[in-house]
Amino acid sequence: MRLLPRLVPALSALAGAGLNVLLPAWGDSGRLQDNRRRTTLAAANGARCLAWDLRFDLAPDLTQPAGQAMLDLIVADYRDDPGFLGYYFTDEPQ
Repeated sequence: MRLLPRLVPALSALAGAGLNVLLPAWGDSGRLQDNRRRTTLAAANGARCLAWDLRFDLAPDLTQPAGQAMLDLIVADYRDDPGFLGYYFTDEPQ
């Protein structure tokens, strides 16, 4: 996340040009705290983020109550975030 301060001018310029959706980076941590930093920065510059959250990969079976409870927690963490656009689940699934 050390790159965020250097990204502000670029993000502002890109958003000003109409590019307003940010995708997770290669090697993204998937941590809520890192995603929140990105969504805050994005919202401040007129953009929104697709977030990959590591907890999806760590969640128990989503058809079971424990998995559904984890899903509810993840959704609640992003629900009202103005810089959040949606979830990123996978790229090129096997």
